[in-house]
Amino acid sequence: MAERRGSVTDKERQYRLVDPFQIERDELTHLKPSFISNAVHTSKYTYLSFLPLCLLQEFRRVVREAIQVGDILRIGERETIPADGIILSSSEDSGAFISQSFLGSCFIDTSNLDGEANLKSREALRATLGFAFDQNAREKTKYFIKCEQPDQDLYRFSGNLSVDSKMYSLSEKQFLMRGSTLMNTKWVWMVVVYTGHDTKIMKNARAAHHKLSHLEILTSRTVVVVFIVQVLLCAVAAGIHHFRFDEAQMGHIGDAYHTSGVELVLIFLSFVVLMNTLIPISLVVTVEIVKTIHAKFITWDDQMR
Repeated sequence: MAERRGSVTDKERQYRLVDPFQIERDELTHLKPSFISNAVHTSKYTYLSFLPLCLLQEFRRVVREAIQVGDILRIGERETIPADGIILSSSEDSGAFISQSFLGSCFIDTSNLDGEANLKSREALRATLGFAFDQNAREKTKYFIKCEQPDQDLYRFSGNLSVDSKMYSLSEKQFLMRGSTLMNTKWVWMVVVYTGHDTKIMKNARAAHHKLSHLEILTSRTVVVVFIVQVLLCAVAAGIHHFRFDEAQMGHIGDAYHTSGVELVLIFLSFVVLMNTLIPISLVVTVEIVKTIHAKFITWDDQMR
């Protein structure tokens, strides 16, 4: 257990002076500690913000559902990109201190997609930097995008952009993926090309694979084999019982429907009940107990450390 010692005795100074015994004096005098607590709260909601934040997230979900292929979106800094699209322009389009190589560029965080923490750069084509995104401008400038069908490759994209009958090549440098976050850029304009399950992140979404140990696989196979053997034994026993005794013999014990098919099924189920002990109910529990005991023995064995 860590010992609580150390405090800041002078907050006005530019440096921190740590007194190992200040905390003890504060506790004796019931004074408020002069340093912050080591508790870290990572909760997303508070009692007051729970309902408003939940409603805000639901509204965002509804807005995202309305996005369609061909929509023009404006994404702000630190906002999550809601659909796959092509960057048309960014806040770096103009400025006295912007290099020509950074015109129309932006940075995105793709850690939610590929786990990489470093930011990736994207840049718009020079042909789209001067686009205006109002209704009148869209009527004057005619452009469309021809691209490949959706696939799972996060690092590849190819297509063509036609602006006033001029063709321009598109690559992954102009591609913005759903789930990535815009960073170090005030805003970008993008046109949506993939939505919903056609996006890269949804194409790569798979159900989690359930892993089984070799012992669990062997146990499951053994149970299946024993169950098949039990069914065969019950079927053979029911057949022998049905054909071994005739209706006259079974009539002495009150079985007047011995020859019916329903009686044969009931006999089969009766033998299933009689032979249910072939599959031990406690097999899985017993195996888990044995595994736990073996793990303890391995932990206690000094020669295996």
